[in-house]
Amino acid sequence: MLRRMGLQNFKCWRELDIELAPITLFFGVNSSGKTAILESLLMLKQTASGFDPGQHINFGGGPRDFVDLGSYQDVVSKHDESNPIGVNLAWEAKSGIHWDFFAEDNIRSKYSRSINPLERLQYEVRWEYDDGIWVVRLRYAVGTGSSSKEYILIERRDDSKTYFAKVFQPPQSEDLKCANLEGSPDSCYVIPEKSLENAGFPIDVRRLAAFYMREFASLMDSAMH
Repeated sequence: MLRRMGLQNFKCWRELDIELAPITLFFGVNSSGKTAILESLLMLKQTASGFDPGQHINFGGGPRDFVDLGSYQDVVSKHDESNPIGVNLAWEAKSGIHWDFFAEDNIRSKYSRSINPLERLQYEVRWEYDDGIWVVRLRYAVGTGSSSKEYILIERRDDSKTYFAKVFQPPQSEDLKCANLEGSPDSCYVIPEKSLENAGFPIDVRRLAAFYMREFASLMDSAMH
């Protein structure tokens, strides 16, 4: 269940951060941003369910879309295309995951990983307009707020327009693992497994990424029902 959401530079919202309950009501005068909150979720939903993995954001207008928001300039706050657009979500995991793995340098050192149902998951995405619209930041995490106990972060470099990944995943390592990636994320939420594998990330990182993406897809399937 969706528990928290945030917006950056989305229509009238320069910054928004709200907690959500099973029943949440929005009150306000006309044009105060109530509809924009729902539109941001519909925009994510139609992007995630789209057929073109190279389309990093879908503002709508097609026969299968839920909302038509126009263009980047129409959506971004103050119509300033130099600003990024961002969405943050936090929700309770629908399913869990568990596996055992061995440290790479010692086959006798076994670690176990578990994420339990109802544990808090986080998703963060940011787009920028740069001769097209690109995901420049994609982050999944377990935990609440800034106290994430592990995360996977994909970012786009400004200079080379390439992507790199950072992974923090204790107890196997207390250090960040960083590597360049081939290509870009697909849609607004997919980290291609082949990119992680070619970058040298071990199977447990790829399993965790797949778990995050399944959970996000499930959240989008249930959104606005």
